[in-house]
Amino acid sequence: MSMPARLLRAVAGVLPGGARLRRRLDAACAYDDLVVATDRAGVGLAWVDAQGRVQRGNRAASGIWGVAPENIAGLSIGDLMQIPVADLIQRRDPEMVTIHRAGQRRTIAVEATRVQPAGDDVVALLVIEDVTERVRSQELLQHQKHVLELMARSLPLNDILAGIVRLIEDQAPGALSTIYLVDAQRRLRLGAAPSWPAEFVTAVDGCAIGPEAGSCGAAAYFAKRMVSTDIAAGGDPCWGSYREWILSYGIRAAWSTPVLGKDGIVLGTVSMCWREPRVPTARELELVDVATRLMAMAIERAQGEAVATEQRARLLAAACIEEHWRLLSAVLHSTSDGILVSDGQDRVTICNRALSTMWRSEEAVAVGIDVQRFLQVVAVQVDQDGLPRLQAAARIAQSQPFVLELRDGRAFDCCVRPLQLAADGAPAGRVWTFRDISERRRLEAQLHFSERMASIGRLAAGVAHEINNPMTHVLCALDLARQRVEAPDAGHRAVVTLAATLADVAALIRDAHGSGLRVGRIVSELKNFSRNDGDDLAPLRVEDALEAAIGIANSQLQHRARLERRYAATPLAVGNENRLAQVFLNILINAVQALPDRPIDENRIEIVTGRDPDG
Repeated sequence: MSMPARLLRAVAGVLPGGARLRRRLDAACAYDDLVVATDRAGVGLAWVDAQGRVQRGNRAASGIWGVAPENIAGLSIGDLMQIPVADLIQRRDPEMVTIHRAGQRRTIAVEATRVQPAGDDVVALLVIEDVTERVRSQELLQHQKHVLELMARSLPLNDILAGIVRLIEDQAPGALSTIYLVDAQRRLRLGAAPSWPAEFVTAVDGCAIGPEAGSCGAAAYFAKRMVSTDIAAGGDPCWGSYREWILSYGIRAAWSTPVLGKDGIVLGTVSMCWREPRVPTARELELVDVATRLMAMAIERAQGEAVATEQRARLLAAACIEEHWRLLSAVLHSTSDGILVSDGQDRVTICNRALSTMWRSEEAVAVGIDVQRFLQVVAVQVDQDGLPRLQAAARIAQSQPFVLELRDGRAFDCCVRPLQLAADGAPAGRVWTFRDISERRRLEAQLHFSERMASIGRLAAGVAHEINNPMTHVLCALDLARQRVEAPDAGHRAVVTLAATLADVAALIRDAHGSGLRVGRIVSELKNFSRNDGDDLAPLRVEDALEAAIGIANSQLQHRARLERRYAATPLAVGNENRLAQVFLNILINAVQALPDRPIDENRIEIVTGRDPDG
């Protein structure tokens, strides 16, 4: 077999689709046919000598290396691809080599095979192929997979958008990419711009979209791609007042694409910026389209997760509110105080069981009724002063606590306060509280009575002395009267005239009667003081209460000190005279006990009444 035939068969053994080519070679068995076939396939062939210099190459090889076909012979493989031929021959798999051609970075797959033509010289055959687009497509798929993995892991949206920006910048070397979101106020919000300075990001964040708001703002405004191939040349209205500003960052070309949701709403923009004027290539526009699809997916996924999170939070909040309401309701119904809450339209919104029990009505004290209906229930149970006081309390901003007296003898502490729910403090209704103080009143009355009895007990010795003196007087007078009437003998009776006897007896009886009245007065004062008259209030004179206390404490006062009274004209007061007398009695007893042990004339207790400066 001739050398061309051997070469053809050797080449066919290493080319992709070699079996088909071998069949063609067997048919044609022509060197020129091989060159034509490989040129059409876009596969470069180059024969190199032992020094690594190209002896011959086809047009595809010239195109891949970026040299004219007539200039390919004699070129050094080391200069073309920065790798020795010997290293290529030793490797079984194709070597991926990066070269720069016309300012672009290209990826070349190179495979070397030893061939043995006639003679002893060793010749290597290089099969080269430009796989730049294939590699980029694989890298793009890897980037897309990475972004989808970020979404699957539910990472923050900004992290996912940063991954999309890295995808663009890796696939388009030299490009500066930004992603902005459009908020509900139609303003740009930073999504990701890792390659831009902080002042640039801050300046754009929050800008309103519009026809002259730069390529991003205009793309969002018009919902279409905006392409500026030469910003410095002017003539592009989308930049407006932003033109000089963007040029200050060295940007000369930019194109921005809106990101649309499923409903056609603009979600954001993705842009590519360049430092030299240029027109976007089909591949770059395709890259941006891939990025916008990923970005739309990420944003809508984030929005969906946000909605789901909000729904979960709302359901959780509703469950918490329901649980809190159950707890509040349990507390509300367990309290012994009656509670009623009305809204701004005076409708009952909350009431507890204690309220129905206190007012002895379940139908008229219920949620949903009008407050006036409740007041009708109250009106028939309280005294004549109760309902007006309750109605007045419902009209003012905030009432002071007051007591409702019921016709059945019960008494309720009542208070009406505004219900403030709004942040501005405006009342949203009213809270009515009722507390049954009937038992408390009864216990307080018993306590006061016990205290009065204790006071009487402390004065028992003195009171006994006060009663004993006049009773002794009565007994002595009666005994003398008896002696006068029953004379010891007739002689004595003759001496004593009847008139004198009757006069003496009358005087003794008057003396005994006076002492008896004194005893009666002391007993009456004790009875009045010890009477359990509850909380009855009536007009009274303060001086009368003082005199009642002085009368009871007189047995201790007269032996310890001089008592001086200086009463001034005072108006009538409203209160319970017995309770006031008890207060005065306790004060007098404490005063007596505090006196030093010295003669009566040297101790003085002074009681003064009068009005304060305000009347």
